[in-house]
Amino acid sequence: MDKNIKTGKDAREKIITGVNKLAETVKVTMGGQGKLVIIEDINKIQPIVTKDGVTVASHVDLQDPFEMQGVMLMKQVAKKTVDEVGDGTTTSVVLAQSLINEGIKSGKSYRTLQKEYDEGFKYVSEKLKKLSKKGNSLDVAKISANGDTEVAKLVNQAYKKAQLVLSEESSGKESSLLFQDGCQLENGSVHEAFSKGELGESLVVIYNDTLKNLDVLKPILEYAANENKGVLLALENFEDIALNMLVYNHLNNYIKLAVVRIPFEKEDWFEDMEKATGATPITEFTSDVFSAVGEVSKVVNSKSFVVTEEQAPILKEHLKTISSKRAGNFGAGICTIKVGGVSQAEKVEKLDRVDDAIGAVKSSLKLGVVPGGGNALSSFKEDSNLSEEFRKSLDYPRQVILENAEIEIPKEVIWNKGYDVVSGELKEDLIKAGIVDSTEGLLKALESAISVAKIVLQTNGLILTIN
Repeated sequence: MDKNIKTGKDAREKIITGVNKLAETVKVTMGGQGKLVIIEDINKIQPIVTKDGVTVASHVDLQDPFEMQGVMLMKQVAKKTVDEVGDGTTTSVVLAQSLINEGIKSGKSYRTLQKEYDEGFKYVSEKLKKLSKKGNSLDVAKISANGDTEVAKLVNQAYKKAQLVLSEESSGKESSLLFQDGCQLENGSVHEAFSKGELGESLVVIYNDTLKNLDVLKPILEYAANENKGVLLALENFEDIALNMLVYNHLNNYIKLAVVRIPFEKEDWFEDMEKATGATPITEFTSDVFSAVGEVSKVVNSKSFVVTEEQAPILKEHLKTISSKRAGNFGAGICTIKVGGVSQAEKVEKLDRVDDAIGAVKSSLKLGVVPGGGNALSSFKEDSNLSEEFRKSLDYPRQVILENAEIEIPKEVIWNKGYDVVSGELKEDLIKAGIVDSTEGLLKALESAISVAKIVLQTNGLILTIN
């Protein structure tokens, strides 16, 4: 196949055109008065109606393949943010757009911009962490759900019942909460291929050795495939050939897998897992591997699982005998928000808002909250410790939020004073008024935006295949 090559200014302009086309489409959804975007259904049956930034971003495709490279980079920044904190995708997109455009306009070298952006992130991160306050989950959820009180109450109630909150569509019109006994997996997936999706009834295998090939696990894997069950596999270590075979089997749907690492403090974890699943560690020298296999009712995103009815009372008694910290880290319990709606389009749109609110509350529990409405980042707009380009970019999300609400943008930014864009009222204390952002969410959005901005600003060539 032939290659089509662009270099220098031509290549960069194409990428930036793609960046701006995606960002201009996504940013209309930002803030409490953000607008809806209607996306054509691929089957031309029912359009998707959403205010969710990552959903909008994922559906942007351009005819120009060179511009599409810019779009794909921006999709990457949105996905990275939502994967890590569950919310803040639109913020990351508009920050990336501004960092790229301001960087280009400055005429500065890539090396200079890279240094300014990296040092700027470190400075802002340290400041925001010191200024963060403990957040009210209801306020955080409401802001993230674009002011939807019903969604905010559901998410708030869910977090009162459990540490781990999930979402799924309901079969009916009404939304509800489903609580189940469940546990968190401390280390998460060993490979991106296993990081998303849900497994139903699954076998649990703890392999306390280096997995060199699949021979020792072959009887278990074959049994699981024949019985249409998943396998939650925890590994001490593995060689590349073994991991590649697991990924291959999973991606080709031969075996449904969730593969995670055994935590560093493994002896306590082995005990916890035995009580929760019935599984015990297997080594290369284990003769009867099936005797060590456990079982769970469901595995979610390689991060959590629901215990079986048989194991639930055993786990509850076990959690009473260990430290509260250990019990909290492991036996979190799972609350699933079952999202209802009159139509499929309504369910999908509400599910987006529920997922955003879940992510925002989860991240706010880690580092706390700061004033919302873009104020926290905009408060650095006059800070001489930051470069002009960085300061302008930090102020951009606030501008977009106010523009979408058709509110005149004030020149002065006061840390905790700003607008409630839903009511249009100026609030003397944003945090007290419940207008807040998750500190971790903001910092992850900024970090992701800087990452993709540095890629674009350093790019000087494009090579595409001509079919």
